[in-house]
Amino acid sequence: MASQQTPNYRLSRWAGTDRILVEEFNDNWDKIDAALTAIGQYEILDEVTLETGGNSHVFDLTGFDWSKWQFVGVSVQASMNQTAQNQAYVTTLMGAPTDCTYRAGSFSYCATYAFMAVAAPLRNAESAVKGFYVGYTSGIAYGTTPFSKVTGWALNATTPYPAGTKMVLWGIK
Repeated sequence: MASQQTPNYRLSRWAGTDRILVEEFNDNWDKIDAALTAIGQYEILDEVTLETGGNSHVFDLTGFDWSKWQFVGVSVQASMNQTAQNQAYVTTLMGAPTDCTYRAGSFSYCATYAFMAVAAPLRNAESAVKGFYVGYTSGIAYGTTPFSKVTGWALNATTPYPAGTKMVLWGIK
């Protein structure tokens, strides 16, 4: 029977005098398999489809554990119409002032009906906010405040989002 365990995954470790059990080897392989499976998994954290138009939506991130995530993003797919094509979409990380390539004070700024903004904590909640966005315009986002101070992700539009707009908050571990 193993007399020690590794600190992170609690895998069995044996000293020279320990009796080795097949069950412990199998448990180790199961833990390793589960850990490798979790790496890079895409997860939907929250989503909303707007039934009526509105100029904003906020994903609440109070108490969110940024240290578990490589990337966290928002994706927006507005119903295709002329209004959706010609408005500006802005996202802001609440509690963490950021600037982006096209607009000071915002995490992203896109003028298109579909876009994605991605924050990159890289499993470090105390790292400074950083990320990128892709849409009609694309760019980078950066700030000096750590991810741990973020309380929400606000999505705002210059005119109401069309009914049927889908917004998704997602993450990759």
